[in-house]
Amino acid sequence: MHIKMSKTTNKIIKFPELREYKVEFIVPEICDMRGNEDGIRFFIEGNIGTALVMERSLERAKNKICNCIEVEEWITI
Repeated sequence: MHIKMSKTTNKIIKFPELREYKVEFIVPEICDMRGNEDGIRFFIEGNIGTALVMERSLERAKNKICNCIEVEEWITI
């Protein structure tokens, strides 16, 4: 029986690092905040919200925001 061995390469997997995302969004006229997320700060004026979120991707940042407050629409800058 002959087993073919393959060469292994040493590759370092680089995971995304935490960074601060500034995300703007529209909230309903009446809304409740919920949850207790670390690494997030909210600023809300009228129905416009801004969150500063420490996360590894924009998508993860948006999910973290949705765990705390209802978002009607994301504002892209």
